[in-house]
Amino acid sequence: SDSKSKNQSFNTWIRHNQDSSIGKLENNLIGVRGLIGGKNNDLLFITYCPENIEVIDLKTMKSLNGIKNTIMPTKEHKFGASYHCFVPLTINNEKMINHFIFFCYNTGLLIKYDEQNKIFNYEKLPICHSLDDFNMYSFVYIYDYIFLFGGADSEWRKTKLVCKYSMKDKTWNQCKLTLPMEVFASFAIFSGDDTNVHVIGGFDAKDEEQKMHVSVNVEELFEKSELLKMPEI
Repeated sequence: SDSKSKNQSFNTWIRHNQDSSIGKLENNLIGVRGLIGGKNNDLLFITYCPENIEVIDLKTMKSLNGIKNTIMPTKEHKFGASYHCFVPLTINNEKMINHFIFFCYNTGLLIKYDEQNKIFNYEKLPICHSLDDFNMYSFVYIYDYIFLFGGADSEWRKTKLVCKYSMKDKTWNQCKLTLPMEVFASFAIFSGDDTNVHVIGGFDAKDEEQKMHVSVNVEELFEKSELLKMPEI
């Protein structure tokens, strides 16, 4: 807009200093996930293969040392933690500081980080039986629910299912709505007013580029009884 400085950059990438990097050369960061956390929102939490969680100080872009329990108790899987679901825990749609939810194949975890004592604690969560051994799904979270779209299992079978997890009740349900095609490795994002979810990109059942743009109305993802509990919707 005219009120902004002409010299200010918008929608552009800015590279950090050359010595700023995430992980080590020998690390496998394919399908890495990251979330902002910390009581001052100055920490970056990353989860990556095979079962690692790391904390990076955003002020220095350096990994924090001396943190305990950085190996997540995931069940053994040949692909490890990659292209997985990693979201903050919310209560009444408010993020809980340093509480995260992790789903990957047949592992579900509530991850808690004690910032003062620099230690991770883990609590096992149920997994979705409809998507047992599935991963590479796209995901969003809203109103204390997580939604998973599509995905593929270790045998590369694909699905068009949409499943939801209640953070409050710790329960899974399969949505009545399904995607119009099988898809994996896609990306899901809300519209600006949170009324629709857009599922974009990825690959189809034939492992070919998925070109269909799918828009899902958020209300269609919930049961009517669930909507009645959410007057803000």
